Amino acid sequence: MNTLNGKTIKVKTRYGTRFTFQVVRNLRKDGKPTNEIVKGLGSLRSSRLNDTQAVLGFWLRVTTTLNQLLAENRISRADANKVKRKFEAVVPVKPLLSGVSKVRI
Repeated sequence: MNTLNGKTIKVKTRYGTRFTFQVVRNLRKDGKPTNEIVKGLGSLRSSRLNDTQAVLGFWLRVTTTLNQLLAENRISRADANKVKRKFEAVVPVKPLLSGVSKVRI
């Protein structure tokens, strides 16, 4: 099993910043490092980072996808936690935890 990582693509638009999230596999093709997309997790605008529903929906997608990849044995638990930490740097889960039990992978 190759190493899987989280990839965040930041695109500035005239409406603000959009973040696109992907689970990728690190590979080398013709000696050059490249990323193969394993699963796309959609995008989130920076203006929605304070919207509780949008953030909860994002984390539901992330958790569901990572659990599915774990069940299919396509990702290790360590890689799943690494992906989650990478996305937490952009979309914090801590403010959501007031009154909500933490979702575990």
